[in-house]
Amino acid sequence: MRITALMPNLATNHIVRVAPILKALQRNHDVDLIGVLKQGEELFPPFAHEFDYRIVTWNGRGGFLGTVREVEGAIRGPHLRFSGSHVQRRCGAPR
Repeated sequence: MRITALMPNLATNHIVRVAPILKALQRNHDVDLIGVLKQGEELFPPFAHEFDYRIVTWNGRGGFLGTVREVEGAIRGPHLRFSGSHVQRRCGAPR
């Protein structure tokens, strides 16, 4: 099964909390990681090469809604949304 993980900001240490969950899921599933970077920011350095990221760049203009739509368009299959310290299941993602 393909699972898509969504992250709101790939430039911060947020990935540190999410990485163990994604690594565990990768044992039995194809995992995509889609995240947002503000224009000019870089991936959080300690994890920059840990995953094959699909990055959506936010240029700060035109509001964040257009970026959210771009993220939505990149989703394939069930997805998990990581925000803060919890995970939300969507579209039948495995428990």
